[in-house]
Amino acid sequence: MTDDSGQCDITSIWPGHHVSRAVHVHMRVHTDVTLTDDSYTGGEIVHTGQLFFDPDINTEIQATSPYSENTTRETQLPDDGIYDDGGASSGLLTLTAPGDSVSDGYKATLTVGVSTA
Repeated sequence: MTDDSGQCDITSIWPGHHVSRAVHVHMRVHTDVTLTDDSYTGGEIVHTGQLFFDPDINTEIQATSPYSENTTRETQLPDDGIYDDGGASSGLLTLTAPGDSVSDGYKATLTVGVSTA
């Protein structure tokens, strides 16, 4: 849920990889929902998209356990059929490291404009 400024924080693990797609996560933007105790009802989906990760950082992550145990061939970002090499406008996240190790995680940011009209 976004705050009064339209911003939200999401905590997640680094996604795994599978054949024919670069590492990515999906997102949906909903408007006019009614919150319940642990979810929401109603509203309208106004955007469905995918968020992509920096390939150099992804290479570092994929070299660590448990990701390094995945023997499935990894599709690289330039070879992904959905990502169009458009940077942030195509869902490429800006990643910053809060620490010195990949185990410290990353903070990802992206500005997404949504029209409700």
